[in-house]
Amino acid sequence: MVVVCGKGRATPSIGRGVARVRLKPEKVEDLCRQIVAALKSDARVKMPAPAEQVELAIRKIFLDDLQAEDDLMQEVDRILQAHRGQIAGKNIDVQIMRRKIRDQLMRQRKIVL
Repeated sequence: MVVVCGKGRATPSIGRGVARVRLKPEKVEDLCRQIVAALKSDARVKMPAPAEQVELAIRKIFLDDLQAEDDLMQEVDRILQAHRGQIAGKNIDVQIMRRKIRDQLMRQRKIVL
């Protein structure tokens, strides 16, 4: 999962002009607790289940997204490995190629990170 962030350690995203930060599992837990607390404190929101279940569901969504990002990047690495012979000796920036492969796979699969 990647979150737009103005502070902290971040690397610029390609072509979007915003910073992207990878969330740690501890931060995901903290965010989920904050989301549930905000929902519980809002009188306009009726919780569909106990707060603990809602928090677990939100956490699962976050963690599934993190896993999807990991899987995508592993596939990008496999593709680069499979073509390393063609890349070697040419004036190709591997990081740019990595981003292009990632962006292409994201478009094909309609993934938003």
